[in-house]
Amino acid sequence: MDIYTKYTMDPHGFAKRVIEEQTRYKLESVKDYISEIELKFKRDMEEINKRYEAEVAARHLDLETLKRMGEDFAVDYFEIEKVLLNIFRRSILVMVYSFIENSMNSLCRYLHGYKKLSIGIDDLKGVGIERAKLYLEKVCLIDLPNTWSRLEKLNRIRNCIVHAEGDVDATKSPGKLKNIIRHTKGLELESDRFIIIKESYVNSIVSSAEIFFNQLYEKAL
Repeated sequence: MDIYTKYTMDPHGFAKRVIEEQTRYKLESVKDYISEIELKFKRDMEEINKRYEAEVAARHLDLETLKRMGEDFAVDYFEIEKVLLNIFRRSILVMVYSFIENSMNSLCRYLHGYKKLSIGIDDLKGVGIERAKLYLEKVCLIDLPNTWSRLEKLNRIRNCIVHAEGDVDATKSPGKLKNIIRHTKGLELESDRFIIIKESYVNSIVSSAEIFFNQLYEKAL
């Protein structure tokens, strides 16, 4: 049976499968990309350690020279561990958040047409995932999965990254955000104000998005 026949026989079922498969494929691709880049950075850090150990083993160094060389290698190591990795993880969180927002908006627009609802998502005030949440709950009468609370917290993290470059003290409600960070595995505060993101948090957010959309599509489609 060709695709056209499948669509004409069950257009909603066909659309459901397409939506689910697109979401699954995109999130799987994100996971693969994260693993690949994280592994590259780890290898780079291992290479720095090996170069340092080789330099020390190859020469007889006095304590002052050894200390100075160690500091030079530490700078390279620090740049990867504290700077480049954090920039990469921030960018992934922003990308995943955008995917969540776009996917929710697309679902809202699909349901508007499929159910012939009189109100569309663009008729509501607000923006982003909060407007999509409002549309799904109030117009489509769908209770969002419990994993939504985790994505709401991601919203705060994302806003801090995008609008304040990760500086919590530069946000509107720094106390609330700091409380979220302190109670979220994989998130830390540097100097009690800058968000530090661990690999475990990035992976957990992608997994939460997978679970959220699997459950949401079951309810909505």
